[in-house]
Parts: sequence; structure tokens; C-alpha cells
Amino acid sequence: ADLDTPRLKAALRRHLPPVDVELRLGRVGTFGAPARTSVVWLGVDGDLDGLRGLHERANAAVEEALGLPFDEGRFTPHITLARVRNRVTAADRRAIADHVRSLPPPDPEPFVAREALLIRSHLGPGGARYEVLDRYS
Repeated sequence: ADLDTPRLKAALRRHLPPVDVELRLGRVGTFGAPARTSVVWLGVDGDLDGLRGLHERANAAVEEALGLPFDEGRFTPHITLARVRNRVTAADRRAIADHVRSLPPPDPEPFVAREALLIRSHLGPGGARYEVLDRYS
């Protein structure tokens, strides 16, 4: 959808800073039942209260700028690693989920997130393309 990007950028500038959250990578997992695996993700652990606060401030900015209601859904911090295309069979989806479950967790070395990005996704048949619209620190 076309959104009022200048208003959103301004609201995020007011609500987001400062960004300073200590995090670490969590386990690898999938969304969806094994036969319907749709996403492979990497969990995020660490200062989840700080990350949740950042999420709430971003939602407040979206509500202020665009009039969209606050996202009260379950907060599941993660990094999307891959999306499984629609044409992939249930058996292959199960195999993906089984393989992901067998992966060891990543190195738990902490890092500090000091910047948040406003990103526009351009979805197409060849996959997604991402465009950074603004940065907040």
C-alpha cells in the first residue's frame, strides 16, 4: 500500500530514538506445521524487554502517523532467513523443517543494536527486494 512516508518518517524520528538494545542470536526455527513450513527464521534473544519497548514505540509512531491501530499480536522477535515458495511440496516442506530442527544454535555472542531501519518491501515473482527509506539511532 502507498503510505504517507514523510509523516511516518517524522513520527518514527520522534518515537524511536534512542536505539540501544543488547541482543544475541537464538535458535533456528520455522513458522507453520512441518508439512506447511512457510518461513525459516533465526530467533533473537537478549534484552527482549528493551526490544519490546522499541517495538511498542514503532507501533505508536505508525498509529500517530497513519492512524493504523497498534499491533497487539504476539511479539516474536526473529530474523527471516528464507521464505518457502508456494510450489514446494508438503514432503519437501517437512524435509526443510526436519533439517532446520537438526541445526545447532548459533554462537551466543551478544551484540548491541544501535540503529533501526524503515524498510519498504517490493514483493515480486523473483523474490523480495528491500529498500531502506530511513535510519533511526
